[in-house]
Amino acid sequence: MPGALAVYGFLNAKLKARISGLLSPEALETLVRAPTLSEAMVLLKDTPYSALEAEYSRTGDLRGCEALLYSMEVEYHSGLERFAKEPTRSVIRAHAVRFEAETLKNVVRLWFETRVRGRPSDGSGVYLYRGPLPHRLDLDALRTAPDSAALADAVSGTPYEAVLRRTAPRAESEGTLFPLESELDRLAFSVLLASLDGLSRRDRDIARRVLGIEIDLHNVQWLARAQHFYRLGPEEALASLVPGGSSYDAAKAASAYRSGNVSELTQALLGGRNRGLAALAGTGGDPSARLAFLERALRTVLRGESGRLLAGHPFTIGTVLAYFALRREETRTLLAILNAKYYALPEERIRNSL
Repeated sequence: MPGALAVYGFLNAKLKARISGLLSPEALETLVRAPTLSEAMVLLKDTPYSALEAEYSRTGDLRGCEALLYSMEVEYHSGLERFAKEPTRSVIRAHAVRFEAETLKNVVRLWFETRVRGRPSDGSGVYLYRGPLPHRLDLDALRTAPDSAALADAVSGTPYEAVLRRTAPRAESEGTLFPLESELDRLAFSVLLASLDGLSRRDRDIARRVLGIEIDLHNVQWLARAQHFYRLGPEEALASLVPGGSSYDAAKAASAYRSGNVSELTQALLGGRNRGLAALAGTGGDPSARLAFLERALRTVLRGESGRLLAGHPFTIGTVLAYFALRREETRTLLAILNAKYYALPEERIRNSL
């Protein structure tokens, strides 16, 4: 296996430039304080997100800007592959599967609205990401598939075929996409975790720690949706969680889920890691508010871990994963701010949502 300097030297030079282009907390606060969406867009003019200002100035279409921001995020990630050497290149390529699974979910949602719910197309297909991804998905064939069998046929020969064969008929018969989306997320994370096998032992340990926090965050978000939107029972809700995060006691988690005890649920889910956050999440407020608090807290933990990795030894997979995590968080924050400005929400409410 090549040495760390050989693997990460050139790639880290590229990452250093990209990391320096991330928006500062002060820049984000300035966006929060912008009186209107148009003025917030103008503030992006001299940043790496200047294309958003140009798009909004040209079209006034916030959804188009959201699609552009998503495209930028995909390309920020996938563009690093050409600078990477194995085994890191395989990890970067595996990250692209997460974006591909998200793109597939987006097009399946459009299919679901028209074919299952019988609603006329609202033209949202123009916002789908159509850039290069690991598998050449025919988005138009997916969007216009007449039934669930044709939907699965449209991804024939890809890792997604088996998922759609199992779950699309249920979406059609029961009117829910939860199992389908859950399985796609589990597949994407499994590909990513499998890509770590070629790394050195130190890099594997770093990567599993970072991805473990991301999986915990994902699982908390899914449990919130399962409990408060889909009203799933504990067995099905817990079965939808992505493995690879904190180990947990399934019986205790199921009991806490059934009773709605957020503190017990999160303590069972997070195990020994971040147990203090789980305790804080159980104090006061309604369950959905406490889960939202826990989600924000886990994001803070992930940002802290990313900062620690960037300040540590530079020639590890940690720099790559920290950059990916910070870029995803910046994209999420920008989307939240711009949408809040669109709805003219007060500054304090925006800050509380970030």
